[in-house]
Amino acid sequence: MLPECMYKSLQEGKLPKVYPTKSLLELLPHRTRTLKRRKDEIRNVSVKLVRPLALIKAVTITGTKFSGHRTVFRNAYMCKPGDEVSYQVDVKNQLRRPTVAKLTLTMDEEKQLVTVLFMPLAPYSRTVKKKITEPEALRCSATVTSATGFFRYDAVNETYNVGLFDDRYKPAEEYPVAGADNVVLDIAYSWRVTNLVYPTPLPTGLTFDSMLVQFRSGFMVYEGKVYKDPTVNNIVRVRARIKNNTGATITVKHWGFPLTVLYEDNRRVSQVNVDVTFPDRTIYNGQYYSYYLDIPLPTWCYGKVALAHALRVYKAGMPIYFGGPLWQTECFRLRLP
Repeated sequence: MLPECMYKSLQEGKLPKVYPTKSLLELLPHRTRTLKRRKDEIRNVSVKLVRPLALIKAVTITGTKFSGHRTVFRNAYMCKPGDEVSYQVDVKNQLRRPTVAKLTLTMDEEKQLVTVLFMPLAPYSRTVKKKITEPEALRCSATVTSATGFFRYDAVNETYNVGLFDDRYKPAEEYPVAGADNVVLDIAYSWRVTNLVYPTPLPTGLTFDSMLVQFRSGFMVYEGKVYKDPTVNNIVRVRARIKNNTGATITVKHWGFPLTVLYEDNRRVSQVNVDVTFPDRTIYNGQYYSYYLDIPLPTWCYGKVALAHALRVYKAGMPIYFGGPLWQTECFRLRLP
């Protein structure tokens, strides 16, 4: 079982003790790419603003439209794997007589070349499509020339940065993770999103309840699923309450905080011991103690994520329980180009 693996590695001292915030070295490339996407978007807007200035051309591009994406986040057009995006170009014959022109339309490797017979002052629209499987910067362009290709009437070049809501679990190909404790379970773990206490049974009168996972910052929710924003730190807040009805005063001490990701095969595991501060706590009989901890998720931690707060509980100086709350949750990758 996954909880057994987490506690075994903690007890044997195999879990690297870290506070896994993203370093400036990790965040800098994302900030650079964010700036590039912003510049591309400003350039696209500028292209659309100067379109009305092209009225003296025989055949002109009157507008472009990029569609098929689900939303826009950090200047990226967000899709899900398999979505199809479209780039539409609108052109118009500005002559009061029929004319023939060639329209070349491209979206990266997708390309269309069509010869159009325009009626006087007639508009025409053409669309190129592409299925999205990976984040990428799509370079879109359109060129209108005379039928012979000798005269170039108009042209436009734009870049649309496409990101992905990637709701796939962590693949086995990413195993192992450097700097983590990497384990292969003997049998596949039956994963589900839940809150539980491990191990059980608990001593009579000792209770852990009110367990909750909150995605505090650095996340985006889409269609009921949570996605990690790669440009910032991703902070998860876990909550729990310890109730003492044992008939005596107890002392609760921090032991460790295993943070674990379970791969798509439900057997491979990568995990660390998060270095958190949790002072010793005395809880009198009949009382309770509520608390929360903010936990940063490292870049490699996504998909099936388990967080366990391992505690040592003492009564009259004698240990009565080693274990505590365990939260099983899911968060996925938001991948930006």
